[in-house]
Amino acid sequence: MEKKSIIELEEHAVEYLYGQVSEIVENARSTAFKQVNLLQIVTNLLVGKRIVEDE
Repeated sequence: MEKKSIIELEEHAVEYLYGQVSEIVENARSTAFKQVNLLQIVTNLLVGKRIVEDE
């Protein structure tokens, strides 16, 4: 195998790895945002319930 071919293969491997890592991070962020949104909704409902109970 030529040196140029090896370098091209290594570049493709790095690009593939970068793509996989980027996808993992993107999925983690999306999941975190969804969980934070859900927690905020539950918090607001509980606060509202507590206010109504206190009236």
